[in-house]
Amino acid sequence: LSLLADVRCLSATQSIEPVELAQLRSWLSGRDNMQPVQPELDRMLRELGVTHRLIRQRTPGAAARFAWRAVSNPQPMCQLLTDDTVRSVAADTVAWQWPDSDRLEIHLAAHSDGKLLIRQWNDGGWIATNGRGDKLVTEPAQMMIVIRLSERDNHVRLRRKWLW
Repeated sequence: LSLLADVRCLSATQSIEPVELAQLRSWLSGRDNMQPVQPELDRMLRELGVTHRLIRQRTPGAAARFAWRAVSNPQPMCQLLTDDTVRSVAADTVAWQWPDSDRLEIHLAAHSDGKLLIRQWNDGGWIATNGRGDKLVTEPAQMMIVIRLSERDNHVRLRRKWLW
């Protein structure tokens, strides 16, 4: 089982989630009281590329209702970064879609070598391949998924790996 999940020597008290990710999740949980106005939380969610958050709506004498509230101006989920300056390249060079819940397809316009930042938790549960089917390496020390690309990589597929 550990070979299939790329997990080795994991004790019962450990998690495969990186410590930094667990700390960020804990911080977000501690801040989110589901109130409509939460500028500090919205600022962090915007940087993470989160587009909506769940809020509780209360009306006197009625049961609480829940609704999705848009986070204004979120960072794009997928971003191409150049190697020399680690700066973002124009947003129209990257397009993505979710064909289903465990696959992400990313199409890149012509580019030089660089990195692809995908604002999904880098929890070790994703397999990345290019359009030719070659496996791409995700940088393990990053909180979000970061993949080094060559100029030939104009299509990236991420697939969730499952244990069953």
